[in-house]
Amino acid sequence: MESVDVTSTLLSWQLPHPTYGVITGYSVGYKSSRGRPRSDDDVDDGDMTILEVDEPSSLRYNVTDLQPYTTYQLQVVTAIAASVIHIS
Repeated sequence: MESVDVTSTLLSWQLPHPTYGVITGYSVGYKSSRGRPRSDDDVDDGDMTILEVDEPSSLRYNVTDLQPYTTYQLQVVTAIAASVIHIS
């Protein structure tokens, strides 16, 4: 993660390994903490904002419109193509 300015950050990630299928895209989720030092149970109860990455082959996303001087929890979710097996 790389800070772009006080209201945005550039989040980057690596390909998951193993992938268990064809990657069709990524989503980035984020939500703010309560302003105390970060811990796993220190995140607001509100829902995470989910953003679809426009370019499915991209391994980075610029998260914008963040509140200055606020700590956020971010996550990347990989979308995998579903396989359908026909049995006759």
